[in-house]
Amino acid sequence: MLRAQRTYGNQAVANVLARDAHAAPRKPPPPRPAKQPLREGREIDAIFDASPYFHELVGAKLKKTSVQKVMQIDDEATFERAWLTYAARSYNPRTKQNWTEADAKDFLAKEGVRAFQDEDRGEIHIRKERADLGTQLHEAMHLFSSDKWKRKMEYNANEGVTEYFTRKLGPEVGVERDDGSFLKQYTSVTHLVDTAGEPAVKSAYFEGEIGGLQTAVDAKEKGTFRKWVDLLESNDFKGANALMKGAAPPKPD
Repeated sequence: MLRAQRTYGNQAVANVLARDAHAAPRKPPPPRPAKQPLREGREIDAIFDASPYFHELVGAKLKKTSVQKVMQIDDEATFERAWLTYAARSYNPRTKQNWTEADAKDFLAKEGVRAFQDEDRGEIHIRKERADLGTQLHEAMHLFSSDKWKRKMEYNANEGVTEYFTRKLGPEVGVERDDGSFLKQYTSVTHLVDTAGEPAVKSAYFEGEIGGLQTAVDAKEKGTFRKWVDLLESNDFKGANALMKGAAPPKPD
């Protein structure tokens, strides 16, 4: 402050102090939504089975597999061991290579991983200390999505569509997702839905009809869908959103 007085004079410094003294108080951040407690796997299955929207989409799959069979709720030590084992044979979307142990540990510590699905072993791991019912719904949604969708789609597009449908199911059981739940990916997918229509996205995700979704998006310009996926994968969410907003809206039936 003494240096400022010498440089700009007492009046200028007084003006700075006056602005600070009368500055409008900052608004506190909005409260995080209350977390719904974890449920047993059979309860998650029942939520999907009872849902007016999702019952027909996943009913047949519930007869073949179920959350109850594959979901494990882990303490911290068990979750870390399972995560490092999974990461050692898995692809890191950030580096475009397999995870190193150091990267996997760093990611777990900094990103606060709540859950993951180990498809090779047919397991869903839920981190008891950090996860909630919304986490379980998101991971179950992955389980019930089409194998073709999971093979063909990149990380961010897959997570965005999964989160989109998770947020459709959540209100049925009082789950409100927070901003840490793939918000950027979800937001991009809302623009995808505006462009292609929800039925096309739903068919692609649950039935593997990706060609129909691509055709709907490419109605204005060929290649738009692929460009959108690539922009998401490079974490250019603004570019992906701008591209999709410029795409043609779906034609009414």
